[in-house]
Formats: sequence, structure tokens, C-alpha cells
Amino acid sequence: MNNLPSALRPVYTTDNPNQTILLYDGLLEISSHINQHPVQIKGNGKLEYIWFPNPCIKFEFFNQDQDIDDISYAHFHNHPISLTLLDTGISIDVSIARYSSAGNDGNFVSGKIKKPVVQGKGQDLAYVLFHVVNFYDFIEKPISLLEQDSSQWKLTLDQLDTAANNVKSLNSQGGFAITHVGKLEKLDGQTFSEEEATEFLKKFADFLSFARGFRVPLILLVGYDAEDNEIWQHWDSSVGHSWKSVDSWFPTNNAKVLADVFTNFLDWWNSWDESAKLSLYWYLEANNSSLSEQQIILAQVALESIAYKEGQTQRYASEKLRGLLEKYNIPVNIPFNRPSNQTSTFANAFSPKSSIFGEKLIELKEKFAEKLEEETKTKNIQNLRKEIKQVDAPYLFTQIRNDIIHSKEKIKKLEDYLFEASDLGLWYLELVLLAIFGYQGCYCNRLLRYRQNGETEPVPWYNI
Repeated sequence: MNNLPSALRPVYTTDNPNQTILLYDGLLEISSHINQHPVQIKGNGKLEYIWFPNPCIKFEFFNQDQDIDDISYAHFHNHPISLTLLDTGISIDVSIARYSSAGNDGNFVSGKIKKPVVQGKGQDLAYVLFHVVNFYDFIEKPISLLEQDSSQWKLTLDQLDTAANNVKSLNSQGGFAITHVGKLEKLDGQTFSEEEATEFLKKFADFLSFARGFRVPLILLVGYDAEDNEIWQHWDSSVGHSWKSVDSWFPTNNAKVLADVFTNFLDWWNSWDESAKLSLYWYLEANNSSLSEQQIILAQVALESIAYKEGQTQRYASEKLRGLLEKYNIPVNIPFNRPSNQTSTFANAFSPKSSIFGEKLIELKEKFAEKLEEETKTKNIQNLRKEIKQVDAPYLFTQIRNDIIHSKEKIKKLEDYLFEASDLGLWYLELVLLAIFGYQGCYCNRLLRYRQNGETEPVPWYNI
């Protein structure tokens, strides 16, 4: 415990899920132009970080001394509007959502910010604190230390005292809550700029999202100098998924896995082009979807984009997927085999009561084989017999996707197998990404039926 960093204190917290966070309360000024003449309207108001319908920063403006009847609702929507926080002198572009002029009862305007609210100078930052929304409640690992040597960054991730209760509430009601606080600094103690910080934290947000299984926002950045003086704040709206109980590869009882994967994740992020990195976006959207058909389609889009990047250019989608999986020693034959190194300590993580899910896939494999056997009576027997031998997991997955897209009834009651097929595609996608990241540890296998909380197993290519 003495080797762990000291606990981090958040600047902002949510004691309960979906709690609004007050960012500013004071004098405001709305500015615009009417017929090329400037108009400024002063009043009181506030800025708040809200969660619904989407996480964003909302403002509310109240005015009783100055009538705003001469500014029409249409003008608010068709002309640039800026909002100045008069107590700080910060001006920001905003969009108007509501507007009312009620005479003696006062005036009301509300809307959202269009660009980040930045206060202070962010060119000589010693460290930055940031707030993580909707991440896992760690088991036995309250603090996780991440150090990225090649880029000289040091990251500390700390779970808040309120995280466990918030996660319990989120599991029952959904929504958003700050669960962790993080600290970004340089390993050598040198200062850095706000541009460096925000660019790096965008990557870290994508990485945490990959671990969580849906999009995790990093919000409300606060920068400090070497004397621990607050010198910079960065408030921005964000993109994040509402809390949902979804499977992912990340073992919550072993938080140090984050450090094991993050280094190679950064290498991948910096070396792949934007179109290939969309595979992560498709994974997050698929894993967060409640429709098995959508999960299957998006997972195949992601897998095909990766396969193309990895040099798999075969004619058929099943061949591309099979080639990609075999390249990384990921099982393709049904039923799936466990990792070959059964004598390793990692293999002991297998629970003898847990079986690899696959009964439905075995059944579906037999149905496809029977269907192909019937077709040999009217089609090219040699080609069909070759196809029958290729009825493995990649074949089944791509055929199911084809039947969804092209509405062909190749197998009756295909809907009975959609859940298993969607889990298969997401399992493959997680494993392919972990293999590309060079991960050699344990993960949570979504195909294990009756998996206990925290139960893990070694990746299929472990020690090969």
C-alpha cells in the first residue's frame, strides 16, 4: 500500500446519479446584433452540467430590468449569440433553446454552450485533474496507477468514495454519475499545455470506453501549476452513454490490467488511420445496443474494417474474418477449444462449473450443414461440399448477418440464434482488438455461461 499514490480529491462530485453540477452562478450578459447594431442584455443566471437528454452544459438567464421584446425568438435562432460570464470576463458562443419575455414578470432565456468554456491560461500546467463518468466499481483496487513511458505521461485513476453507492443506483435506474477522478502529469515533472492535455485525455476516454463497453466521458478538467494553484479550467459538453449493464472484456477485480493494455492501445491509436479506428466506435455502439440484429451488423462492419487493415482481402466476408482470427490464434471451430496452455497458472482461472457457451451455435452449425447437403442435389456438388467443411463460427456469423441484411430465409427460425450470434461477434471483436494491443493476460469471456462476478480466463493466444 505504501507504493500507491495518495488519494485524489475531486473538484466536482455527484452524490447521487443524474445530479446537476453547478459551474457558475452570477452576472451574465447576452450579446448579439440587430440590423448591424450591437445589443447587450444583462441579468443573473447560472451554468450547469446536466445529463439529459444528453450530457452538456446548460445556461439559464433571468432579467427583470430590461425588456427584450425587441429581440425575436427567430433572431435568437438565426444569429450568433454570445454569453459573457461577467464575474470572470469569459465569453462563449451559445445556442438558444427557450426564450420568454413576460413584461413585469421578467425575462427568461436558456440554452446550451456551443464551444468549451476555458478559464485561465493553460500553457504551464504541472498537472490536470479530470472527472470520469460511469466507469466500473473496482474490486479490491481503489487506486490504479498508469504510466506511459514512451510519451512521458503519468496517469493516476482513483475511485471516489461515492462510486459504490452510485453504481448500485445506476444499475437500477440508469443515467450518469461521476465515479472516478484522474490526474494527468508528466513523468519528468515538466509542464505542458492545455492542447497536449485535452488531446491525450481524448485518447484515454476512448480507452476507458473500450474497457467499459460503452462511451465513458471525461469531464470538467482543472489545471494546476507546480505550487498547486488552480490556473485553468476547461468545461465542455461531452458524448457519453447512459449507464447500462453490458458485458465487456475488462476484469473489474484486477484494475492493473488497464496499465497492461493502455500502452499498446496508444501505439495502435497513433499508427492507425481514422477509418480503421472507427472499429472502436462500432464496437461501442454495438455493445450498447439492445437489438441483436444491430449488434451483429455493427460488429461485422468493425471486424471487416480491421481485417482489411490487417491485409485480409479475400473475396468473401467469412474468409476475411477467418483469416483475421487465425492470424491471432483466436478459435474458429465450433465447439470452441480453450487455450492450449492448460498447465499455466492462468489456466487455473477456469471454473470447472463454467462451460463455453455454444449449444445454440452447435445446433445452428448442424442446420447450415443440413441445408447445404440438401442443396447438393441441385447445385455444384464439389463447391457445396467444400462450403460444408467451412461451416465454422466465421461462416455462421457472416451468414446470419447476410440473412438479416438481404432478408433471405436460409435457416428457419433464425431469430432463435440472434442473441448467440451477436455475442459471438462482440466476443470476436474484443479479442481481435486485445490481440492487436498485444495483451497477454486474463479477460472476462462473455461466452461463458453462468460466469461468476470477476471470473476470468487467459486470452486464447496466451503464451503462444
